[in-house]
Amino acid sequence: MTLPARFSVAQRVSDGGHDIPRDVIVRLYRAGLRNLLELYLPLADTAEICDNSDGSALLVASKTRRTGLVIHDRLRWAQLEDGNRWRT
Repeated sequence: MTLPARFSVAQRVSDGGHDIPRDVIVRLYRAGLRNLLELYLPLADTAEICDNSDGSALLVASKTRRTGLVIHDRLRWAQLEDGNRWRT
């Protein structure tokens, strides 16, 4: 999979905005995923995690008090858990 944020930065640059180095994008993206999985998700009563990298929201996982965490797309969930699979 490709790091989605890189496309947002490329669009910003083409619109005249500033660039962000790839290593910074990767570092921030991995930190955000780590925070989501290790800090915020355990604290949330309900959550929906979606992949919108192709323009439509695909439900990857959800969480409610009743069900706990339910993985709907195991491949995408595994890719979230393993930030090393993301490339720029």
